Amino acid sequence: HLIRPKEMRFMPINIGIHGIRPAMVENELEFDQVWGKIKHYFNGNLVIAHNTSFDISVLRKSAELYNIELPSFEYICTMKLAKNFYRGIENAKLNTVNDYLGYKFKHHDALYDALACSNILLNICEELKCDDINEISKLIGVTIGAVDSIGYKPSST
Repeated sequence: HLIRPKEMRFMPINIGIHGIRPAMVENELEFDQVWGKIKHYFNGNLVIAHNTSFDISVLRKSAELYNIELPSFEYICTMKLAKNFYRGIENAKLNTVNDYLGYKFKHHDALYDALACSNILLNICEELKCDDINEISKLIGVTIGAVDSIGYKPSST
């Protein structure tokens, strides 16, 4: 889903990163109209994302803008996991880690980014021979973050 921002302000740097232009979202729904369709993906679940501090910040600010109460959910950052787990890698950027793992994808495309995050976590699970996210979190030294109606606890290293 593309979501139309409440204020149609677009910075050239962001357009350069994501390729999303005003014309692409002018007829799309705003966050408050989409949230009801996607909130079940969050409610009580573990959300996996790369650079979660950015994503969680955008989600929290969007919810605040529309006076929406976020459900409780946990999250973990594959960027932090990768940084701690793949010691010899140049950096923990999503494309760098996936290149290192031999996966090719279209960077800054939501579906491909989601698949890239899952590739990282699945590879770590395979390498550690562990499928318990709490145990993986402890082994790698990355805490699981949490969001609820009161606030949030960041994922940290």
